Amino acid sequence: HPLLKEADLIFMDPPYGKNLVEQTLTHITPYLKPSALIVTEAESPLTALPGVTPLKQKKYGKAFIYILEKA
Repeated sequence: HPLLKEADLIFMDPPYGKNLVEQTLTHITPYLKPSALIVTEAESPLTALPGVTPLKQKKYGKAFIYILEKA
């Protein structure tokens, strides 16, 4: 999508309990500006982070909040 190439901040919230964060990152990171920030929630620790570098991770109850930067 052409508008995503202009994005430098994304709040991402794929359906909870479906383990879609990594898959979603794979699809969106090619369209983001260099050094774009992504804030997302996950139900478990992320292991594969395609195209991004984790800047911060925080656990809240059963959820994990991540701040990621496009690599």
